Amino acid sequence: MDRGLVTLAGTETGAALLKEAAEHARGANADLVLLSTFTREEADHDLEVLNRIETSEHGQFGELMSTELAEEVGEQIARSVLSAYDVEYTVVGAITDHRIGRRIIDEAERRDCDHVFLLGKPHSRIENLGEAARRVVRHFDGFTTIGRERNPERHFARLRGTGSDYEVVIND
Repeated sequence: MDRGLVTLAGTETGAALLKEAAEHARGANADLVLLSTFTREEADHDLEVLNRIETSEHGQFGELMSTELAEEVGEQIARSVLSAYDVEYTVVGAITDHRIGRRIIDEAERRDCDHVFLLGKPHSRIENLGEAARRVVRHFDGFTTIGRERNPERHFARLRGTGSDYEVVIND
């Protein structure tokens, strides 16, 4: 691995996935891109709350503020989880919609990542991983590590996509 993209989640499983990515990065002397996302609905809600706060200095908040907020949340997660690891990372904030899988692939390609780490649903079959994980596995030209909600320390599936097919490389 030269560079890995990790989708961030503020959960125990998300922390375990980030630690797994940090171990890989440290062993390969690679850096990480940490993708912190808000859905359009979350961003709209946050903007509505922020815009209720009177502020003559800033005026109305917009999508740029939501992206910056996503980056700040990502920085907080990274600091709390990665403090024990000596790895370089960059946090990227994004507002997403139902095409999160496509956004993950686009960001990984834009940042020249060869490995993606993301959370999937707690099932073993590729059809049941969730739309985003399924899309990444099938369309990302690189390794994909999927953390699962059951027992985060033991349920990682590492897959390599080859167009519409995939092969399981490791399944602990």
